[in-house]
Amino acid sequence: MLVTFCASHFLVFEDKFKYAAFPVYAVTLFPLCLFAAAQFPLYLDLLIATFWSPFRIATI
Repeated sequence: MLVTFCASHFLVFEDKFKYAAFPVYAVTLFPLCLFAAAQFPLYLDLLIATFWSPFRIATI
């Protein structure tokens, strides 16, 4: 959705508001970055639970 939002603004505004659009994109991207940073520990836990099992018997 963010890519579509930015692309549509580039198509609509063309070169008129080119420099004013970048701060809008930065403000729009900021909450997305916060959400991704908040979800990163859960993603790591998912990867650890998927690829490392404490019940797996080590093969020698």
